[in-house]
Amino acid sequence: MWKALAALLALLPGAGLALEPLRYLDDRSTPEAVIQSLYNAVSMHHYPRAWSYFDDDVRPDFHRFVAGYADTLWVDVRTGEVVSEGAAGTTYWLVPTVIAAVRRDGSRAVFAGCYVLRQTNPDLIKEPPYDPIAIFKGRLRPVAVPFAEAKGDCSGF
Repeated sequence: MWKALAALLALLPGAGLALEPLRYLDDRSTPEAVIQSLYNAVSMHHYPRAWSYFDDDVRPDFHRFVAGYADTLWVDVRTGEVVSEGAAGTTYWLVPTVIAAVRRDGSRAVFAGCYVLRQTNPDLIKEPPYDPIAIFKGRLRPVAVPFAEAKGDCSGF
């Protein structure tokens, strides 16, 4: 299936996304890894896993979340330089992010923006549950430049 899909994408004008078989990725060890894992789950259509990367306090409605990716076949993601800030036992990270989404009809869309992730200092957690790094908020907007040229921007956060 992947070879056929790669051949189809190679015929599309401007196709430049690298396509290889996806490997399951569920890495919550760094903010960048969480964002990579989110879009790995979306690309594999593992929506419950994708949804789980969001903080419990801000997690979107599951059915609306899934509906937002109904037309998405595959997503490529790139993160920029991460900035961290600490506040009252919690660390926040700003992660500039760019994604290129390939739709089921073969068209592509590029989005750029920022995710904010947070985690309570693990030294302060004395009893379950343990809260891993999670997406606290984010905003990506369509951009009219190729994926390779787009820049994530966290200046508004």
